[in-house]
Amino acid sequence: MVIPSYIGAYTFIAALGPKGMLQDSLGGLVGVERLPDITGFFGAWLVLTLFTYPLVMLPVRAMLQKSDPSLEEAARSMGRNARSVFLSVTVPQVAPAIGAGGLLVSLYVLSDFGAVSIMRFNSFTLDIHTAYGASFDRAGAATLGLLLVVLMLGILWAESRFQRKRSQYRTGPGVARRPAPAPLGRMRLPALLFCG
Repeated sequence: MVIPSYIGAYTFIAALGPKGMLQDSLGGLVGVERLPDITGFFGAWLVLTLFTYPLVMLPVRAMLQKSDPSLEEAARSMGRNARSVFLSVTVPQVAPAIGAGGLLVSLYVLSDFGAVSIMRFNSFTLDIHTAYGASFDRAGAATLGLLLVVLMLGILWAESRFQRKRSQYRTGPGVARRPAPAPLGRMRLPALLFCG
């Protein structure tokens, strides 16, 4: 979360680009003459995903740590399997955190200029910058900027409508307690590798 996305984009270009460090290290291998181009939509998507996922992960993690395991235990005691419990109990509990994090990410991605321009992807903010710098009449750039603001307000409105429809409540006496860690067993190493 500390590293700006444009620094991440520059690092990806320097490391994985067609003339990057990986290409230099693979230069002596037979058959590897040029790496695929990482710029464009895929590169911009990858960089923005890797540098904004903490905005969703941290609130979801906090919500999961505060969630009451008795709700899941009650669903399991009623005969539901783990997948059904996850979809009907856990996901509704973390939906506000997912929504808030998703809102932050979508607003950040819409307003990002540095990473997408370094990755050579034509984005809306790049068009605004080009329109502002390329003409004496800045009305076109202002119109595009206003359209970006309207789009962001639309996203805010849609998120508020979505959250309003979802009722979040807890019924029953007692105090919420911390969930017991679930042993991953054979999936521990793949989970650690995935997170790494």
